[in-house]
Amino acid sequence: MSNNKKIILYLDGGAMSGVFCAGVLTTFQDLNIYPHIEAVYAASAGAFNAPYFLTRQSRLGSSIYWENLTKDFILPWNLPLGILQRIFNKRIPKDRIKNVIDVDYLLKIAKSVKPLDTEKIGQIPFYVKVLDVKTSQDKYILADSCNIFDLLRASICVAPYTFESTLINKEYYIDGTIREPIGLRYLLDKYSDKRIVIVSNRRGNSKFRHKIKSFLEGIMAWLMYGKGFYKMFMERDKLADDDISLAKNNKNVLLIHAPDDCPVRPSTINEKKLKIAYEMGKKAGLRIKDLINIDRF
Repeated sequence: MSNNKKIILYLDGGAMSGVFCAGVLTTFQDLNIYPHIEAVYAASAGAFNAPYFLTRQSRLGSSIYWENLTKDFILPWNLPLGILQRIFNKRIPKDRIKNVIDVDYLLKIAKSVKPLDTEKIGQIPFYVKVLDVKTSQDKYILADSCNIFDLLRASICVAPYTFESTLINKEYYIDGTIREPIGLRYLLDKYSDKRIVIVSNRRGNSKFRHKIKSFLEGIMAWLMYGKGFYKMFMERDKLADDDISLAKNNKNVLLIHAPDDCPVRPSTINEKKLKIAYEMGKKAGLRIKDLINIDRF
């Protein structure tokens, strides 16, 4: 197969909303699109979904959402104390601050409960977007260049819900979607002659309530990492909306995103709703067939 007919796949984040993407990837696996992929780029929840897809374990990885993450992963009761601790974070050791998301619990699932077959990762180049805490810049790290679980840990350390960062190659990283959820222009510039497939868990344009949420998140992130993080949170929704609009109007991009009636939000832990979103993703994933047929892979 000619390399210029292969696709670039980008997988968006969104915490529990990532179950939609997991459904899309299940269909991609069933259709065996692997020979058509040149590289996979992912961030946050997308970075967690991607290795299960790349190792042909999509169904196993998808089941984690409704079988393992509906309890013990999102800890809303830690929020009030966590907020107070973050206000005085310079006086409190980071390992004593209450986190709303238990990153270590999720990694335990991936390591031992529903183990990821890490030896199969690497057959297709896999890049994870993370944010350098020191420089406040996004960076794509090739999964083969470091410990995959360290990389996944960094990708799901999302401020302000966790006061954690991960050391990789002498630098500390957190979730890369904080600065830019998608970053489509980067991919278009790097792969100007390729078809790009974006799988987003977002449901249309950002709503007012979401903007209020971003404002509050930005304030807390400011307390954790500095004023620059507040600006990131206030700009990230517009950047995401602009990228989605760009994707819809670019003939070289296939955008697969959650429908407006998708019942799952980043904090959803309802098993029934998660399964509905997963099935929506499986159905949406069938759109890849049009791209494959058009290009006659």
